[in-house]
Amino acid sequence: QRQQNSFFETDVTANTVEKLGGDMLPADFPQFGLRRDEFVNYIADKFLDEKSSGEFRLFFSREHLITLYTDGIRERQNDWNITFPDGRRVWVCSKLQMIQDPYTQNIKSYTVVNDITEEKNAALSAQKQAQTDGMTGLYNKTTTESMIKQRMEAKRGFPCAVLIADLDGLKSINDSLGHKSGDTAIKLFADTFASHFRTTDIVGRIGGDEFMAFLDGARDETKLSSHIRALVEKLAELRVYGSIGIAAGTCGLDSFDDLYKKADIALYHVKRN
Repeated sequence: QRQQNSFFETDVTANTVEKLGGDMLPADFPQFGLRRDEFVNYIADKFLDEKSSGEFRLFFSREHLITLYTDGIRERQNDWNITFPDGRRVWVCSKLQMIQDPYTQNIKSYTVVNDITEEKNAALSAQKQAQTDGMTGLYNKTTTESMIKQRMEAKRGFPCAVLIADLDGLKSINDSLGHKSGDTAIKLFADTFASHFRTTDIVGRIGGDEFMAFLDGARDETKLSSHIRALVEKLAELRVYGSIGIAAGTCGLDSFDDLYKKADIALYHVKRN
């Protein structure tokens, strides 16, 4: 299958669109007589989600490209997830080149956009497999800890909590009912554990029967305790039981290792009692 592409040629200095074309452009894509900044805004509004559209506007802004050129940067490459008017979602790669027009001295940009959906999806799938636990689909231990450390660095000064949960009696389940039943118990525990937290929380499987969650913004210890009791009750309804240890702290003041150690001590205190 031939790869689809499009191209856009603009005068960055004069803020004009000079040429555009290619088979990736929708049939109703306007042939612009607009300023370059209006053209950039049109693409951002029509084809990108809110987060990506802001990044797109910033990257292709005249000010940013002129700064890049002044700093000696002539080429840049970016990947974008775009949505066409018919709802079709694709990944594209934009390859930007800038030159100075020898006659006007204006900075010109030439951008080629290629459809890389197949390659991108393959790369994202491989990345997901490397980051997740095959049985439960949760993040694996390495990814979980790495993401928590990054979040704690980014949220310095904010309250947070590290929670460790352990599935009770897994060995007994395996010995009496078989490993298939043990796997079912792990999956039930993982599904219930993950669905109980917010999508912004970090949830992972860090061992055979151990799970971890990181909650940022956890200010109220009473609400936090109530939240965890509700989780224990959900697990009990499934006749899958777990012990949970939790340590609250402040990003930047407390390290991940410190909170992990405290949560681990709390977990085993619960198990012994």
